[in-house]
Amino acid sequence: MRFCDIKPKNVLFRSVELNGLFIGICGGSASGKTTLCRLLLDYYRDDAQIISQDSYYHDRSGVSADEIKKINFDDPSSVDLEQLYQDLVLLRMNEPVSTPQYCFNTHSRLMSKTNIRIRKINIVEGLFIFETEKLREIFDQKIYVTADDDVRLIRRIRRDMKERGRDLDSILEQYLSSVKPMYSKHIEPKKDHADLVINTSNDHGVDEVTRMLIAKIGLV
Repeated sequence: MRFCDIKPKNVLFRSVELNGLFIGICGGSASGKTTLCRLLLDYYRDDAQIISQDSYYHDRSGVSADEIKKINFDDPSSVDLEQLYQDLVLLRMNEPVSTPQYCFNTHSRLMSKTNIRIRKINIVEGLFIFETEKLREIFDQKIYVTADDDVRLIRRIRRDMKERGRDLDSILEQYLSSVKPMYSKHIEPKKDHADLVINTSNDHGVDEVTRMLIAKIGLV
């Protein structure tokens, strides 16, 4: 098997009507979801948009630092999946929605929101977007992104230190106490619901995977 491979689940991309295509991209932390989304967005440009599950973390403003440390942010209950579902339903009905904005440094939602309307290609990405059956039914195509555990850990360390100002010890402690066990419990089993499974352990192969996906999606 090549380092970067597409594993079809015997499901072809369905034809797209005028109401747009909804693609769900799920996978563990630092598996390559965001990179894949950005490459698709770079190709489709104004015909596509990305809706991130990360925007829907519950607001923790007013919660003390000690209490924050006790919260398991790697459990589906830390995300308002019901609001995400309702927003996606409205989008599918061609209704505009205002999605929240979340700050990881303060663990709180910002006052401002993002106003979006349906587009030809609507990409939804996140750890838990395949968590419930009704959420999975939103998507015309479900893509699961995976990578070797050591590769994901290295990516996570680099990201959290650079983008979230965290130190190595706190990253490793969280990874061992919650990220890894929650991945095994809640995320990896959802791979069975995917139409396509993509391995991105080799960063240089992601471009090839993106081209193959674009060829299947078509549209533009």
